Amino acid sequence: DVITGLGENSDRLLIFKLMSLWFYTGSQLKQVKGAPGTSYNRSIINDRFGNTYYFHGSDPKITGIYKYNGVSSVKISRAIDPFILGMAVGNYDNVVAWAEGNELRWFLGDLSATNLIEAMTNAVATYNVDTDAWSVDPIADVITAVTTWRTGNEEDTYLGTDDDEVLQT
Repeated sequence: DVITGLGENSDRLLIFKLMSLWFYTGSQLKQVKGAPGTSYNRSIINDRFGNTYYFHGSDPKITGIYKYNGVSSVKISRAIDPFILGMAVGNYDNVVAWAEGNELRWFLGDLSATNLIEAMTNAVATYNVDTDAWSVDPIADVITAVTTWRTGNEEDTYLGTDDDEVLQT
């Protein structure tokens, strides 16, 4: 099980592997019991409350978006499981996350039609951290990277696309 990503939660270094999540306190390395890791480092994001979210893609029963609160990790995306099940396995390591205010977004890629959803191109899952509400909607571009840039007291988010464009949220 190789390292697939790094993150931070409550001044702890998070170490993601595909099938496990670990934290390092500066003196101890401990595994988060029962927590899968991430399939792609760009799917890891923190909210303003100190929680860490990430996408895990492997077995369909556990594939989804998880929330780590500093103690345990739980799958929070059950409401959108039909959309996640429509993802191609090859997209699991292309999921990219970013924040827009109180909403966290994950670019999921193209979704195939199932008996519960219609096919969708360039799907983005959105989670509102205040209301716990989910939505899944198409966008025009394939998002491949995200970064933030602080100017004075303002933090701006920029999205990179597969056709070398940079979009500001």
